[in-house]
Amino acid sequence: MLEAILMMYLRRGAAHGYDLAARLTECGFVGLNPGLVYRALRGMEDLGWIRSAWDGEASHGPPRRVYSLAPPGEQAMEDLVRGFREIRGLIDKVIAAYEQQAGC
Repeated sequence: MLEAILMMYLRRGAAHGYDLAARLTECGFVGLNPGLVYRALRGMEDLGWIRSAWDGEASHGPPRRVYSLAPPGEQAMEDLVRGFREIRGLIDKVIAAYEQQAGC
């Protein structure tokens, strides 16, 4: 889920890792270790799903990495969402069967 949510944010525009980590609380990731976020970002970059570049102009401190979604990431995101829809359909089926005390 972490990768999917990070890519969702990057679909909206490039962002620094710190900003992405802070925004994860909107999706319920409270108290998440920032190291996990940066490891996920590096892993997605290794897969070619995202790109990063150094941005020295955005802050008065040292340059920071800015991440953006790459075309293979767009495709990966579409595949993830399709899979999420399929899983949601199965979950809905199980819940409905449970509520009706019937089989799937």
